[in-house]
Amino acid sequence: MDEKRDACAYCGSTVINSEMIDRRIFTGSRLVEQGFVDEDLRFADFSGCDLIETDFVKCNLFGATFKGAKMTEMGFVKCDLRQADFSDTTQIETDFVGCNQAAAS
Repeated sequence: MDEKRDACAYCGSTVINSEMIDRRIFTGSRLVEQGFVDEDLRFADFSGCDLIETDFVKCNLFGATFKGAKMTEMGFVKCDLRQADFSDTTQIETDFVGCNQAAAS
């Protein structure tokens, strides 16, 4: 089994404009090779997550928290990151392209 997928809570899927994501609490989860496209993730909690090869495209992440998350080979493309909390994160090869990051920390 691939090491990066071991003990993975969410692996290898793409979520597009889904109504199934209503709890928005991913605290401490391990997300590998995930794709979130056009999702409403306002105030979502990704604190303490291990995010590997996970991309957010055109997502509303207003007020989301990634506090203490480890972010590896990630991308944020055209996302609303206003007031998002990135404090204490470890970011390795993480790209932000065309995002609104007003008041993000």
